[in-house]
Amino acid sequence: MRVTTVRPQELGHSELALWREFQAADPAQDNPFLSPEFTLEVAEFRPDVRVAVVADGNSVVGFFPYQRNALGVARPVGRGFRDRDGAALAPGVELNARELLRGCDLAVWQFDHHVTGQLAATSERSALLPSPVVDLRHGYDAYVDGMRRRSSVTLKGINYKRRKLERDVGPVRHEMHSLDGGVLRTFMKWKSEQYLRTGKGDFLAQPGITNMLTRLQHTRSERFSGSLAVLYAGDIPVAAHFGMYTPRALVLWFPSYDPAFAKYSPGFIQLMALSEDAAALGIECFELGRGRHAYKDQFKTGHVQVSEGWMARPAMGTVLHRVTTAPRQEVINFVRARPQIRAGVAAMRGTFRSVRARANQLRPGGPGGNKK
Repeated sequence: MRVTTVRPQELGHSELALWREFQAADPAQDNPFLSPEFTLEVAEFRPDVRVAVVADGNSVVGFFPYQRNALGVARPVGRGFRDRDGAALAPGVELNARELLRGCDLAVWQFDHHVTGQLAATSERSALLPSPVVDLRHGYDAYVDGMRRRSSVTLKGINYKRRKLERDVGPVRHEMHSLDGGVLRTFMKWKSEQYLRTGKGDFLAQPGITNMLTRLQHTRSERFSGSLAVLYAGDIPVAAHFGMYTPRALVLWFPSYDPAFAKYSPGFIQLMALSEDAAALGIECFELGRGRHAYKDQFKTGHVQVSEGWMARPAMGTVLHRVTTAPRQEVINFVRARPQIRAGVAAMRGTFRSVRARANQLRPGGPGGNKK
């Protein structure tokens, strides 16, 4: 195995085409977060993004994108805002983890949504975890029939609220690809306000994110598309979702809605509309992501397995990683595996977020603070 590391922008058209070909050949790899388009977009504002081009003899057999720090610790591209990581590999290829790290001059590879079966000689510090999905292979009607059996109360509630929204406001319609810049700004305003209300840091305020979403909004090709999907009642946008999809998979990425219409559950109405539109496009899988949210249990049909953990080779960066990151990750995994403890931790986090949200509202310039 021969490994060459490059910046994503240095890849040629033939190499990007081969990357897409590898994705298309394996359903597990056919995910927007593993697409070269996503890596290229993140590299526009994250200069630490690299791609390992893996060759066997004279043939390229894989592309492994990552971000690295000064200590040689690598993490997935778009860490903090992506739900799948891994490589794009030719059929039948499995990477030796230690050889890959050596070829990239890396001490550690830390991952949490990794495609299973791609890496041999992985660390014992890894685990398989479920990631919920909506199976659309048999079409939208089949999905609704299954949901009627699994979560009939949820489905009836969504249908009731959709009818009420139509009576009170106007006809409900769903647009899968909005190119309206004003709607994008409205969506981002809703999402930022949601982060503020819940006491979370505003992800959309990070440098480069706005430009990335704007470019993705206008990206549509045979193998990859960005999608600003909008739910309207009459002419009023009431919910929006910014996502991406390949011919096989749509990912739930940034959902949001207008709080003024919260009583109609517009986010749930849009989840059903997204599933319907995705099925109409021939998409087989709507990936909901690993987050612990009760609504995902109501909408999912099953799950796929992803890997979480880290692997390393002897280096100073490995030592520092063991001392700082690994114990924290072990605690997180311990809590996740025990529902009673997890519930208590979730309650404490909820209290903390409420306090922080209140502090955000009272700070100068915040919604409840003194404005200049």
